[in-house]
Amino acid sequence: MSNVAVLGGLLLAAVVFDLLSRRIPNWLTLSGAVAGVALGVSPGGIGIVQSVGGLALGLALFLPLYALRAMGAADVKLMAAVGSLLGLSGTFAAAAYALAIGGLIAFLYALKAGVVRQLFANLRSFAYASVTRVASGAVPSPSDMPLTALRAPFVLAIAGGTSLQLLVRYLGVAGA
Repeated sequence: MSNVAVLGGLLLAAVVFDLLSRRIPNWLTLSGAVAGVALGVSPGGIGIVQSVGGLALGLALFLPLYALRAMGAADVKLMAAVGSLLGLSGTFAAAAYALAIGGLIAFLYALKAGVVRQLFANLRSFAYASVTRVASGAVPSPSDMPLTALRAPFVLAIAGGTSLQLLVRYLGVAGA
């Protein structure tokens, strides 16, 4: 079975679970990561360094967002599992696309709820507090992130970003 087929199944299952229950089960993300590493070391696979490296990169890129309460732990684990299937460069691109798509989704959710001004006020407040902390030699704190009741399912951004990365990689879409 190819990495793309496993990746498609993993993302489809994660989207369905998250949209229906607002949860992505640990068994799903763990199974995806194990399958990714197993496929990586199989003949014709991307290799152990790429697979484990992609897993670690997916975790490392999204873990700070979890620490700042900007996303859930399941989203971080899902990006790590996706990374085990994509490898290092694919994981970085998919995460970048996912963050861009996530920002668009957050804006659309805020627009629909009529809270766009509050969204930008929260972002401005967080940016100011974070820059102030960094300037004083500290790191940004979760308490700097204003929380709202509005929560968009980030799984859609991960699925969209990963899909866009695959389109760019395999079909040469977007001039890449």
